[in-house]
Amino acid sequence: QFFALRHGQSKANVAKIISSDPSISVKQHGLSDVGKEQATLTGTKLSQSFPSLNCHSGIAIFSSDFRRARETAEIVATSLSDASVPLYRDRVVF
Repeated sequence: QFFALRHGQSKANVAKIISSDPSISVKQHGLSDVGKEQATLTGTKLSQSFPSLNCHSGIAIFSSDFRRARETAEIVATSLSDASVPLYRDRVVF
């Protein structure tokens, strides 16, 4: 199975900035506090559905290197690890 997640609310979203330039977005415009809460909740919900996923080698997480996406992926991965859900290769792939 595949799941696609969009990043949580970013500081650029709050400021109504379109942040798509890689030279800026990999360094700036991380998640807002609301975005961090959204990512945590997503990881928790995903961890609760893990037993029904029948995934023995763990969940693979791939992310863009934009700061907002990277922070979302890392928070989701932490939520999964905290719930003892194995991550493929024990990490997020950027």
